[in-house]
Amino acid sequence: MFTVIEQADRGPRKAMEYLYESNKKRIFWIAQNLLLDCEQAAEVTETVFERVWNGLEWISEEDFYCLVIMKTVDCCRWKAWKKMFAISGEQRNESVCDTAAEYILANLPVVTRYIFVLHTVGQLNEKQIAQALRMKTGKVCAILEKEKKNIEQLLQVSEKGYTDSYEQIVRFCIQWEKNNSVPGRVDRKVYDTIKRIAASMEL
Repeated sequence: MFTVIEQADRGPRKAMEYLYESNKKRIFWIAQNLLLDCEQAAEVTETVFERVWNGLEWISEEDFYCLVIMKTVDCCRWKAWKKMFAISGEQRNESVCDTAAEYILANLPVVTRYIFVLHTVGQLNEKQIAQALRMKTGKVCAILEKEKKNIEQLLQVSEKGYTDSYEQIVRFCIQWEKNNSVPGRVDRKVYDTIKRIAASMEL
């Protein structure tokens, strides 16, 4: 497998395709968990990668991932604001939640959900989460310390009587990325964007 540096030597298009393929599933899944909406998550994924490519010069793989995460969070917050989510969270009826994980994500307060998703799915540390959310690291740490207790309490008060543990919820959120794919229309849109931007860079 080519590294990002080797891909860059082959031209900007190959480097961008490599970075997209390496990150697309996680970015899509993060957006879906933050917004609780598959269609909006697809739009966010398309938008985020286009914004990252525009004006992007050389960047390391790790820095690229952090940049994409930042833009994903910003884009999700903007969409959430448009839908007029309250800062305390948007609670969904349990009947529309097929799994305990969906119920938890739908009923955690918005800020807590963002931190949970970025920590479990995004695999970010406290400092990186604080940077992405523009919060103080101490505040993020305080919320993470209560994360397990808060999720267990939500499970206990559920009318469906979910028997899942906190660890099973985390495992579900992590495994989805490995077992599912990004919608084909997202791939087509992003690859068209890559082709267009790479062509302008090669002029």
